[in-house]
Amino acid sequence: MAWWQVVLIIVGAIVIGLTAGYVLNRVIIRTSAAVKRPEKAPVRQPVPQAVYQPADVEPTVPDLYAEIEYNRRIASDDWKGEPQPFLTRAWDNRGEEVHSLPVQARNELTEAYSDMALANSITWLSTEMGRRSESLDESYLKLRSSVAERLNRVKLQLTYAGQAPKITSLQ
Repeated sequence: MAWWQVVLIIVGAIVIGLTAGYVLNRVIIRTSAAVKRPEKAPVRQPVPQAVYQPADVEPTVPDLYAEIEYNRRIASDDWKGEPQPFLTRAWDNRGEEVHSLPVQARNELTEAYSDMALANSITWLSTEMGRRSESLDESYLKLRSSVAERLNRVKLQLTYAGQAPKITSLQ
């Protein structure tokens, strides 16, 4: 075999390889463009109104007890598929006035309201910003169960200490 035949075979192999690579690349690009779907914006759903509307007056300590009971009910109720915001106004305004409570109950309330603030952030992201996801729902459910456990312990502690008022009407 002459040297020019070897060169011709090598050049032919390179040309065939480039052509096959180009065709394969075009097929891959066309296929991936057909598979991609345009992203759609999430559908905004109306945000349901909270059942309890806080008044514009400063909350009192009995309001704090009512708020704790309301939040305990939210955290303990069955999951309906939508995150519900917890009320924190009375705690934000009167939380420092619970110094007469047992230390354990104060600590539990502080932790519970920290978890409620995080859960409210998740609720805000889910409803107002339309950033609903499975991981956010899982985080909300974990926080919700933590809040329920803590508020149930607080209720028991206050009941045994005789400091819990009777709260019958907050729905």
